[in-house]
Amino acid sequence: MCFNVFPETLGPGFDSSLGPISITVTRSDGSTTSGSVTPDIGGVLRWDFTPLPGDPLGDYTLIAEQQSSTSSVPEAQLDYSVVEATSPRFHAIDVSGSPGSVFRVAVAGLPASAAFFLYGPESGSGSQRDFPLRRSLPMPDFQSEGIYSVQTTSDDPPGLYALWTDGCDRLACATFTLAQ
Repeated sequence: MCFNVFPETLGPGFDSSLGPISITVTRSDGSTTSGSVTPDIGGVLRWDFTPLPGDPLGDYTLIAEQQSSTSSVPEAQLDYSVVEATSPRFHAIDVSGSPGSVFRVAVAGLPASAAFFLYGPESGSGSQRDFPLRRSLPMPDFQSEGIYSVQTTSDDPPGLYALWTDGCDRLACATFTLAQ
């Protein structure tokens, strides 16, 4: 889940000159995740939060607040529900690394027939746009959702890679980059 917050949706209150805005997500079990973000020159802020496999389902609340010289008061609140995935969803947890790295991908909503494939650049092609099939990957060791680990090799060329599954009604994909 990505939150792009624009000043016109929040009303008065956020002031980019006051610095960062604190964000807290409260899960349905009461546990929290917090972070802060500084609005850009136009007052727009972006904060990414992705419920991962194992996070509780149910109602979540996001509160954004900004410290002023007099007090800290909630400036924006968003209530939403996290439900079980009904179609494949992928989210790259690790987005860059060197050849030989392990990349973790959160996956959910998989049917038992899902097959995984790793695509990436051909060695020496220099192309970031072509994704020839690199190799088939083993089936996940979990049912429906979990964290899938993709082991790259030291021989994998630098570039953009994609983990795909095609045994589904909806194509699912997550990308990561191998640096030199």
